[in-house]
Amino acid sequence: QATKRRLSCRRSRAVLFVNCPRPGAPWMIPTGWHTDLSVDPDCLELSFVYVFAYLDDVDSEGGATVVLENSVPRIALEAEVLRKNGKHMMKRLAAENNWFADLFDKEAGFRSRCRADPQKARDEVSRFFSEGTISLGIQMKLAELSGKSGDLVLWDPRTFHSPSGNNSDRPRSVIRFRIDLLPIDSKLHWSFDEADPRQ
Repeated sequence: QATKRRLSCRRSRAVLFVNCPRPGAPWMIPTGWHTDLSVDPDCLELSFVYVFAYLDDVDSEGGATVVLENSVPRIALEAEVLRKNGKHMMKRLAAENNWFADLFDKEAGFRSRCRADPQKARDEVSRFFSEGTISLGIQMKLAELSGKSGDLVLWDPRTFHSPSGNNSDRPRSVIRFRIDLLPIDSKLHWSFDEADPRQ
């Protein structure tokens, strides 16, 4: 039975992430994949969510954090705990098919071809963001956490995610903080979390 919970803004450091523009370069599928929390398939209740507060408009290919959609439900099908960063899970997925193998391999051949051929780069964006792949019956593809200035986006820190390049003409600036999901009868407690510079 689900536990009733309430939201609490934790008194922790709000972290500012700025991604400076690099207009003109071909936009590449990102390579910095990781998770920020361990995932226990036997205990999937989420303790907190991240919130991005957008200080600038962040359009497609404008330096947004990129997430692997449905990665948490896929991880939940595993028989063991996924450790923070998710390196072992990435190896398992890479063994399933070329879609995952290319996504998680920083040295994959298609990346060098994309740098030399803008059309190839566009094709790969479609492959990863539109076509996606299916893993154990779960549809998975990439998505950018884009938004307008003033938007708030909530997301699961257990999701595979990566920073991406900024091909726009303006910086991508967001403030990250977290919202705890506390039992309804719990008392507030103040503590500090660690900043992760890779978002």
